[in-house]
Amino acid sequence: APGAEKAIVIVAARNGTFSGKAVVSSGGAIKGLQASVTQLAGPGGAIPAANVQVRYATLWENRGWAMPSEPDILQEAPPADVQPGERGRRAVAPVWVTVKVPKDAKPGTYSGELAVQAQGLPPTKFPVKLEVLSWALPDPQDYRTWLDFVQSPDTLAVEYKTPLWSDKHWEL
Repeated sequence: APGAEKAIVIVAARNGTFSGKAVVSSGGAIKGLQASVTQLAGPGGAIPAANVQVRYATLWENRGWAMPSEPDILQEAPPADVQPGERGRRAVAPVWVTVKVPKDAKPGTYSGELAVQAQGLPPTKFPVKLEVLSWALPDPQDYRTWLDFVQSPDTLAVEYKTPLWSDKHWEL
């Protein structure tokens, strides 16, 4: 809604990637959605627009075992159209701004702007505020990770529509 714009605020460490979002909504379908973002100007220079990515949250295709009601996957291209939901729910299109903060970025507040437009909706600009902290994340090759895998026989049965613990379930 015009006049309701708020800044997208992202708090980030140097040498990392961080995101924030704005949400476009309409009582009717959202068509022709487009968004662009500027470089982020701050202390001692700018984080170039090449380090700032715009992505669009969309629904993941129904895979049989889950039927999400909210957008749950990020795409680089905007959706062709976003339809209103059931029971009078408005059409919503989250637009994500992801920033790769250089390792040598100076700490402080960086500012830019996200411009969003769609057919039949007024063009809207959202201020983007990136607060870069004074510490840096290690390079990815220096990360330490521990993974744990847990089998889920229940979701296997649901995904393949077979009775739990049946011969077919065991075969899968």
